[in-house]
This record gives sequence, C-alpha cells and structure tokens, in this order.
Amino acid sequence: MVIGYGKNNTIKLSGKELHFVFSNLAMLIGSGMSIIKALEVLCDITKGNHNKAFRLLYSSIKEGNNCSSSCSQITSEEVYISLIAMGEDMGNLEEILYKLAIYIDEKEGYKNKIIKLSIYPVILLVSTIVVSTFICFFILPNIVGMLGGAEDTLPAFTKFILAFVEALKNEPEKIIFNIFLTGAAVILILHWINSAFGIFSKITGGMVFRLWEINFLKILGLSLSSGSSILQTIKIIMDNEKNIKGKAVLKNINDDIMNGSQLSEAFHKEKDISRVIISFIAIGEESGNLENYIKICQELLEKKYYEGLNRYMSLLQPVLLVIMGLIIITLIYSVFMPMINNMYNI
Repeated sequence: MVIGYGKNNTIKLSGKELHFVFSNLAMLIGSGMSIIKALEVLCDITKGNHNKAFRLLYSSIKEGNNCSSSCSQITSEEVYISLIAMGEDMGNLEEILYKLAIYIDEKEGYKNKIIKLSIYPVILLVSTIVVSTFICFFILPNIVGMLGGAEDTLPAFTKFILAFVEALKNEPEKIIFNIFLTGAAVILILHWINSAFGIFSKITGGMVFRLWEINFLKILGLSLSSGSSILQTIKIIMDNEKNIKGKAVLKNINDDIMNGSQLSEAFHKEKDISRVIISFIAIGEESGNLENYIKICQELLEKKYYEGLNRYMSLLQPVLLVIMGLIIITLIYSVFMPMINNMYNI
C-alpha cells in the first residue's frame, strides 16, 4: 500500500530527476496501466527524491486532482505543466510525457555542454586571481621587510600596491565596501552605455536570443507532433515565457495568426527572427509536413550555435592566458624589479 504526502508538501526536482519521473510514468501508462496503478508501481521500486515525487503525484491524483496540477508539486516550470494539461485534454498524456522527457534530457545535455566549455576559462580566471593575491599578500610583504628604510625610493605603482595591501589587512571592511561601491558605479556606467548605444546587447543579446529560438522550436515541434494547434502552442509558450524580447515576438506572431496570417508570414514580420527559420517553416507549410521541417531547422540552428560557442570559447582561453601572463609580468617588472634594484643600492 502506498502512503502519500500531504497536499502542502512539494519538491522541486532537477532536470535529470524530472526526466526520470516523466519517462518512467510515460512508459507504464503507455503499457496500458492507469496512472494511479503506474504511480503505485513506481512508488514501490524507487528511492530518494524520485520516490517522494511519485508519492506526491499519487496523493494528489488520488484526491481527485488531474496530473498537470499535481505536477506543480514537483516542478516550477509552468510550460511543462501546460503541456501536460494539453496532453490530458487531448487524451495523449503518455506521448506528451515521453516527449517532454526527451526534451528535458536534451536540455540538460546542452546545459552540461556549456558548463564543460566554461570550466577551463573559469579555472584560468581563478588561477590568475589566486596567483596575483598570493604575490601581493605573501611574497610582497617579505621583500619589503628586506628593504629596511628604502621603501620611499620605490616607484609610485609599487607604493600604491603596498598601500592597498596594507589597508586591506588593517581595514578590510572599509576597503571591500569601497571596492563594492566602485564596482556598482562601473556597472551603472556600463548599463548607461549599453542603454544609449546597445553595444553589449548586440554582443550577448544575440547569443541569448539565438538560444531562445532553438528552445522555442523544440517546444513548438514537440507540441505540434502531439496534435496541438499552432495557436494553442504559441499561447502556452507565450503565457509562460520569461524572456522579455521573446515574449514580445510571440505576442506579435500570435496576433498576426489570429488575424489570418500563416506562421511563416507572421515570423517574416519579426526582423529579429533568423531568416533560416522563416524559410524552413514556409517549406513545411507548403509540403504539409511542418513538424518535420521545424525539427530539421532546430537541429541545424543548434549545431551552428554550439559550433559558434565552441569557437568563442577556444578564442577566450588564449585571451585569458595572455591576460594572466600580462598581470604576472606587470607585477614582476613594476614591483619586484624596483625592489631588487633598491636592494642592490643599499
């Protein structure tokens, strides 16, 4: 007998855990089991967060709630809940759950890929900070102690570094607060520059929007292949969209389709949308195989996006190495060399 949890209990699963829950539930429902029976079986054979999630779903559905509202206890992703609700309404819940599991698995895979690409640049950056800190706080004071009273003859840059290190040791709260204020001022200035000229938005915003396009095509293809209409799918995505630019684009597309435009025509009016998407959607509409062409387009854009990301990361690594080298060389020639010269003159 399954003992469930109360309705106030919730657990927010990770992407990997959600994939496990949705894929196994879809498999058992697809084999002919009722959702209650499937959850009973899964409660008996799972442990940890998976077990808690299945028990929460079991308790909620046993109380008369539908699967979509019950899923709000295990995930905060509203678009997943909306798609599951659509699957219940259309009578193909197991298909939606299965395709959602695939989508989540791919999404987690791409997230891990980005993390792996970022590891080496982050290590280089941290190494630069650690080496610079070690030189300034541990090696530098020892060399200064060897100079006796000759510190006054040091160059201005060396004196500045020594004064900063000493102040940070004596009044760390004050120095950290001043650094925080300076950083905040720099961020505000950069924000103003970006608002006025859009420099950073053009660099980073384009990459973020391209990734949004890929994700949108994934959800669109998933929904259409499960029997949903274009309008219904766009409304689901639009209602749960967090990207401001993406939400505005979807609203315009939704309005155009409501006014009788085809999907390709609605996309064509949006200047930020990649032209390749418009071409593939137009071909899909003409051939009557829209879902297939959306999938092909999504895979093409995805491959291109991650190839570009790999290229940028491969360029970033030598840049960080050069920066790290410049910092160390600057410390050596601006701090140590004057000190060594002074030591020879004593």
